[in-house]
Amino acid sequence: MNRRQFMLGSSMVGLASSTSTHLLSETTMFSSSLGRAQSSTLNLLPFPQQVNVTEGSVAMGKPQFRFQQEKTPALQIAMKSLLEYAGDRSGQLMVSLGSLEDGYERMWLSASDNEWLATKATSSEASVISITQQGVTAVGKGRMGMLYGAQTINQLFIDARGEGKSELPCLQMRDWPDLKWRCLSPQLTWYAGFTRYEGFDIGNWSVAEWKWLADWTLLHKCNAWAVCMYGAWPFTLPGYEETTAQYDTFYYDPKSGQKTPRRYVHPNIRQEFFPDVIKYANARGIKVHAYIGKNSYNGTYIQQHRESNAQSPVAEALPFAPGLEDYWRAFIKRIIEIGFNGFVFEDPEAYHVPNQNEECYRTFWQPWAGEYGFSSVGETNRLKPPLGVHLEYSTWLFREFDKLIQSEAQLLRVQPDIYLIAHILQDRIMRETKSVEDRTRWFGLIDKKHGRPLPYIIAEDHEKEYVQLLGGDRVATLGGRGGAASGFHRIASLNLDRSHGDIGMDLGEERDKQQRLCEAGGFGAMGYIFQWTSTEAFGYLAAQYQWRHLGVPGISNKDAFCFLEYAYRRYYGDAVGKVVAEAYSTNSCVNEWMVALGEKPDYLVGLIMGNSLKREAQLLAAMADAADAHAHAAYQLFSGSEPDLKNPVYTSDQFAWDGYNTARDQLFKAERLRLLAVSTRRSRLLADAAFRWRRSNAMLAAGEGDLASVWADLSRALEEARESQVLYYCNYDDDYSIGNKGAEVTQKLETLCNQVLEKSGLSRVQAERAKTQPPEALRGLAISPDSVRWEKMTDTLPPEQRLGAGDVGMVVNLGLSDPIEYFCLGTVFTIQVNLHAQWRTIFRRTLLKKDSGWQHWEIPLGAVEKIFEIPLQLRFVTDNYSRAFDPAWPSWKWGFWGQPQLVHNRKNGERKVLYDFCEHAAHSRCLIVLDKDGAERRFDRQSVDSTGAAFKATAEGSYDGADAPSPKQPAIAAFAPYKNGLLGITIAEFDINLRPLSKNSGESTTRP
Repeated sequence: MNRRQFMLGSSMVGLASSTSTHLLSETTMFSSSLGRAQSSTLNLLPFPQQVNVTEGSVAMGKPQFRFQQEKTPALQIAMKSLLEYAGDRSGQLMVSLGSLEDGYERMWLSASDNEWLATKATSSEASVISITQQGVTAVGKGRMGMLYGAQTINQLFIDARGEGKSELPCLQMRDWPDLKWRCLSPQLTWYAGFTRYEGFDIGNWSVAEWKWLADWTLLHKCNAWAVCMYGAWPFTLPGYEETTAQYDTFYYDPKSGQKTPRRYVHPNIRQEFFPDVIKYANARGIKVHAYIGKNSYNGTYIQQHRESNAQSPVAEALPFAPGLEDYWRAFIKRIIEIGFNGFVFEDPEAYHVPNQNEECYRTFWQPWAGEYGFSSVGETNRLKPPLGVHLEYSTWLFREFDKLIQSEAQLLRVQPDIYLIAHILQDRIMRETKSVEDRTRWFGLIDKKHGRPLPYIIAEDHEKEYVQLLGGDRVATLGGRGGAASGFHRIASLNLDRSHGDIGMDLGEERDKQQRLCEAGGFGAMGYIFQWTSTEAFGYLAAQYQWRHLGVPGISNKDAFCFLEYAYRRYYGDAVGKVVAEAYSTNSCVNEWMVALGEKPDYLVGLIMGNSLKREAQLLAAMADAADAHAHAAYQLFSGSEPDLKNPVYTSDQFAWDGYNTARDQLFKAERLRLLAVSTRRSRLLADAAFRWRRSNAMLAAGEGDLASVWADLSRALEEARESQVLYYCNYDDDYSIGNKGAEVTQKLETLCNQVLEKSGLSRVQAERAKTQPPEALRGLAISPDSVRWEKMTDTLPPEQRLGAGDVGMVVNLGLSDPIEYFCLGTVFTIQVNLHAQWRTIFRRTLLKKDSGWQHWEIPLGAVEKIFEIPLQLRFVTDNYSRAFDPAWPSWKWGFWGQPQLVHNRKNGERKVLYDFCEHAAHSRCLIVLDKDGAERRFDRQSVDSTGAAFKATAEGSYDGADAPSPKQPAIAAFAPYKNGLLGITIAEFDINLRPLSKNSGESTTRP
């Protein structure tokens, strides 16, 4: 029997009862995923540093304020926000506000709290909060500490309202931030005019939506934005209009179903509003920096002025080109005029130093000619600059831009902050030097050429070394950049885990990078939120771990999922947030680049956007079904209705915001949930289209199945691709790259469907009814496939998950290795029984990466009398899946069958162990089925195989470097084949004869 026949023989029948099919989802049956602790009873984010909840509570009411200071802007914002978050309530709540900086009544606090606030080491952003039955007190060391204390109270208001409570708990709290600079990074444009034309998500927001973000930022105690502006400028630039974000493009007209020409103009160019946004943010203690390239993607100048194009991989202009300095001055002046508080300058992200004119050679290259042994331009390579030349170019760029900034700032009487991102150059120094002395010399040279020491935002590595070299007050971190990589997709892709780094969008890795910087002693971190919708968790993560890097007490601060749930429960409320977290945790992340069969994009495109799915399509299609169900359930629970996937809840220009308002906040979040439902629906359509395309291709290639089945898969895949394409056009402005890719997938499927009809000589109706094998002429349309079974890995669970009195059944704990590996997508555990010479599936359960601990399962097989009548043949099938870009990256050692036993549940409540599979594992018939040929073969050694497959009993649940979950117990380590790129499944067959036990011989007793 080959692999495909083996799985086609699966069906949903058991020995004595039918089973039911479920989506991969959280279940309510007798199954538990252990190890997921609950958070503290205080639902705060960021969670405070020190808090003691005491007995009693105070009734909520309209805040009545008491203060002993001037009505500063910070105090006014604090009082305004407290009134807004408290809402309309009867009664009054006394709220005392103040700070050491501006004044407060010492009697409000204890002597020790007063002393703590006055201590020099206490942060100016620190606060003391006291809630008693007499009222609420928030006192900061500085005025921002007071304002942040008020935000803690606001979060308590939100939580109480969400839980239907009318009281606040009494407590005492001291709070302060771990990092001074807690910076979120949204975007106004990102590679606009280069990889895309129209803006996306936050880049197309209105003034009201940006003000919503400012209030969210204050509520979660972040104090800076680095607003990305890469590519076409999102503001007017007199004299250089051709470099701004306005182009001739298209939009989709739902009425006609056609793409129609239009003129796209960035919202901030149509009517400038960002100066108002900056003022609104500044009033809330948020400094707003312009995050731009240092001669990289500065507008679209080089596209319009070809003579100035340095032919760089990262859109650099050619230094000393005529008119370039005037252009630089123009956009620097405009940025300062708009009101930005400073700059986050990023070096060109490439090994590249221009050498195309005499000035470039003389300025960047010639100073290092003696060091590196060249004497003319002809002996240099601009794409392989030596380290010293790279340094010379980088520092020259800073001096040129700094000169422009200082001159324009002086005219406007402002002092912009400047932070540098020079991670490409810094990485070279760390890699190409061997000693601390050498590194110190290089960084000293940079400072000398800059003219002064500057604060750096480093890449996420060598944090301790950078702090030792430069001092903690000069070192911040980029923080992970997962919320930037999310901007590559319009499909929600949290915890994508196709690769390490920002492209993996893994919350666990992002948290680790934030924590490392704090532990190293740096001053700040960024949290990227280029696409707010469907990646809000990155904003929450930055807010928490930049403020209190130890995280949230009571949840796991180690994995990528517990904080995800905690964050979305804060965002949407407990009930909805939990369902949303399930949607993200089971999301397939399948996008347009993964659907077409046999495509081989170049390495970088495949790594960033995705490449053609292989065997993992089977599990991803099932995951996509589950995620879509969760997302739609969340929207319905939140709004009370089904989401309209083609029309927004509101349009940006309809949204209003000037401070917290519950109804408007709900409106904003309803649209985020609707877009999540759009994302999961599109991902489900694309994942199923990919799965069907591959299954029909396998049938065509092998000449198996009938033409009607092939046609059903292909025609349905085409319908799904079209539906996804329409949903994309209805919901997103940027059809330049992603929209075109969706159209390309649809076109390929349409062509294939037409070829099937043409070569078979059938009409569509005839193809739907053709029960004959595909003719030989159609086999030429197939791409040579692996012999994968192509069965969607949907769970198959028994309708009753507890053994009834008198029943015999399987009892087993299922688990994944602990700690779970980064590249694990999931392991599918299947149990089959041989009935009438055919293997039939009676149980299938997928454990995904999120499923920590053991899951306990009971699988009824039937009444004891029937079970004893005939010998049993059972199979344990173990199958691993990963999204890893390179299948050599994972270890593939994940699956554990914990204490699998065949038991008799006697009517008196006792359980008799009839067969212990761990004890007999060494005598099972172990097989592998490889994807490459689909043929079954025996292991070439006892319990292990040269392909890496294993089915090995272990007393403590550890084998070959992989540990089973806790609590430790006898288990079988079951690893699927993986070595040398040979993937497949592992099978263990057991022949069980229970007839001798029918006379009560050999039974052992265990209590349930």
